[in-house]
Amino acid sequence: MTPIRLHFSLILDPSAYPDPERAVQQFLDAAEFADVEKSVEVVRGQSVVRYSVDGPETLTALRRALKHIAKALFAEATQAAIRNLIERPSDFTIEMHIRLPVYDLEDA
Repeated sequence: MTPIRLHFSLILDPSAYPDPERAVQQFLDAAEFADVEKSVEVVRGQSVVRYSVDGPETLTALRRALKHIAKALFAEATQAAIRNLIERPSDFTIEMHIRLPVYDLEDA
C-alpha cells in the first residue's frame, strides 16, 4: 500500500520585519527545511512555503499520528476532519498560518 501523501502549506506573515526575505529564510533554517523539497512564493505580502511528505499508509495510522501532535499546532478542526474521513485518502492537505515571532530572529 502506498503512503498517504501529506501536503503542507505554511503561510508566513513576516510583516513585522524590515527584511521579510531574511526573516523567512531564518525560519526555514530554524525549522530544518534544507533536506525537504519545497517551494516558496509571495502571495499578498505573505510567504507561502509548500512541501509534501509521505505519511502513514492507513487512515487508522494517520488518525493515531495526529492525535499525538500538540493541539496548538493542529487545531481541533484538523483532528475533526481526519476523524470524519470515511475512506483512506491518497492525499491530505494541511494549511497553517504562522506569524513569525520578532524576538526569535537574529539581528546579524
